[in-house]
Amino acid sequence: MDYCKIYQCELCNLLVHPHYKSHGHTPYEIVTGGTPDISEYLDFQWYQTVWYLDQEAQFPEECRKSGKWIGVAHGVNQALCYYILRASARPIV
Repeated sequence: MDYCKIYQCELCNLLVHPHYKSHGHTPYEIVTGGTPDISEYLDFQWYQTVWYLDQEAQFPEECRKSGKWIGVAHGVNQALCYYILRASARPIV
């Protein structure tokens, strides 16, 4: 899955473009009529180093690990869930 392209497309749908026919509205606003919620995208920047809690870590091993933020995870039961790229190059939610 290309997380960078998905992130870019999601931002393009939620941000105002300088197109003459948009009249200062986002594509999301034009299609749905509602104001988009961008709060999920304000916490981190693309590929920013973040800390996450590894729930599979055993006692002597450090459970706090660093990874790279690679996007918002939609369709998960919780709000504000993100994709994190681990050192093993396998993304987690």
